[in-house]
Amino acid sequence: MEAWVEELQQCAKGITVNSQSVEPGMYFVALTDNAQYMRDAISRGAVGVLMDSDSSLTCPSSIRSHRLPRLKSALPEYLSLLYPDAEKMPIYAITGTCGKSSVSWILQWVLQHCGVASGYIGTLGIHWPDYQESSPLTTPDVVTNYRLCQQAKQAGLQALCMEVSSHALAQHRLGDLKVHTAIFHNLSHEHLDYHGSMQVYALAKRRLLARSEVKTILLNVDDPYTEFMREAIHPHTHTITYGIFAPADLGITGLHFEAGSITGQVHTPWGQAPIRLVGFSEATVYNVLAVIAAACVQGLPLAAVCDAVQEAPMPPGRMVCYVRAQSPLAIVDYAHKPDALALLLRSARRLLTPHGRLWCVFGCGGNRDVAKRPLMGKIAFELSDRIVITADNARDEDPAQIAAQICAGMPYRPEHLVIELDRARAIALAIEQAAPHDVVIVAGKGHEDMQVIRGQHHAFSDSHYLEGLGYAPKSHI
Repeated sequence: MEAWVEELQQCAKGITVNSQSVEPGMYFVALTDNAQYMRDAISRGAVGVLMDSDSSLTCPSSIRSHRLPRLKSALPEYLSLLYPDAEKMPIYAITGTCGKSSVSWILQWVLQHCGVASGYIGTLGIHWPDYQESSPLTTPDVVTNYRLCQQAKQAGLQALCMEVSSHALAQHRLGDLKVHTAIFHNLSHEHLDYHGSMQVYALAKRRLLARSEVKTILLNVDDPYTEFMREAIHPHTHTITYGIFAPADLGITGLHFEAGSITGQVHTPWGQAPIRLVGFSEATVYNVLAVIAAACVQGLPLAAVCDAVQEAPMPPGRMVCYVRAQSPLAIVDYAHKPDALALLLRSARRLLTPHGRLWCVFGCGGNRDVAKRPLMGKIAFELSDRIVITADNARDEDPAQIAAQICAGMPYRPEHLVIELDRARAIALAIEQAAPHDVVIVAGKGHEDMQVIRGQHHAFSDSHYLEGLGYAPKSHI
């Protein structure tokens, strides 16, 4: 065993590539020659630093340091020495612009329910039986992923269901971890502030499907980018398609939406089964088809999987319906992208009575893709009867300026538009002014329990606020 590995395993409380995540007793992995990052790590209690053999950094004599060849490019090799069980952990990797959280969350619940010890890593945190931690990223950094896979394997887990973002794929955060099953769910406008174009965004997503170790790939055949994704798949990889409209290996017939429920007959390579779900959107159907495919391809019985899917709890903040006597139906959803908001609004119309109106309470996040703001304004204008624009996580931007950019996508300012930048007041206004037969969409934040305005973090949850108004959620998909 190399000396630095033994030293870290015996002496360090962990390692991190993020200087702001350093806790006393940890080692800092310096992937760049930024001396400020190293000083920040040391000031937070780092007891050692791993750096490249060619690094210009110089550590204080009181801090242990190890210089490793090709540290950045060879980091997965070094992590496999430090976490030798990590690359033995089978991963179900889910990528797509929308639905990653729902598919990963439901799949983990279904696998666990069917006797496959499994965990979840994604936007909603990190959890498996008897373990839980928060995560600031949809997909953690590569060091954290190796640590989590090591912990999961040693805890006896048989699978990890992981959301894999385009940022993570572009930044190689999976390293040489073993993706057993990969799911491409969909692709639409998002993160162009980072990727620059849809082509580059799609290429980042495609990296997941090009991994040579992947045994099975599941493709949403209805998505226009699926054929582009298919081009990257290795010939030896088993491919299964799912969809609602185009012919697919997994599909559904007799699809019917009524009174907040979805029914149909699922057709799969493993047989057929009736299914009944709480929901009102095609998004729920796509999510469930992906879950059924991922579970059954591993040998789980179709009937057991369908039973488990129907009992699965709603992923927090994903199309969750809230009810209160003699009041409008309220729906909390994480939709913060143009396509997601459009699908949410179109789907919610199924819940309206002939005279009901559809309200949309939403904003856009700051320090993120500016181009989507007018697109979302246009969508709200076209698909809503009443619009309340409010603050999302404005971060360092002016919430009023963000609201103005949203409105710029509307052909004109409609009479039924209200701008109320206090999110609590915006929700309350919509609830108070809506009729009992109306539907109020509260979009953008979903599960989040904090709001970031002008750099300040404020405790706020759309769901908790509604519950404070006397609303109660429906709990199953």
